[in-house]
Amino acid sequence: NDCLVDLRDVLDWLKTNRNNREVCNSAATHYLHLFGLVFGAWMIFRSANLTELQKDKKLDAEQCGLQKTQTAEFYAAQILPNIKSLKRKIIAGSKVIEQIDSRVFL
Repeated sequence: NDCLVDLRDVLDWLKTNRNNREVCNSAATHYLHLFGLVFGAWMIFRSANLTELQKDKKLDAEQCGLQKTQTAEFYAAQILPNIKSLKRKIIAGSKVIEQIDSRVFL
């Protein structure tokens, strides 16, 4: 649920800054990464939930369900925390990028 809140915060920030092309461009890669993580979580948790609902159909489904549940737990513990840092990079980091004179990279 925190992931969806973070995604909503970033989307709101992008909408607020939509007229500032440089800031939005600087956030694009991190936004796509963040969105991919949230979408990946949705797919993994949805799959684990569907498997749980169909457990009694097959004995092998129980093993499959266990694997999907473990995968979801791993994703939640090891992958999803990256969303917080991506949110900070997008919102706070873009201010730094905006202040840099692009000529310093030439």
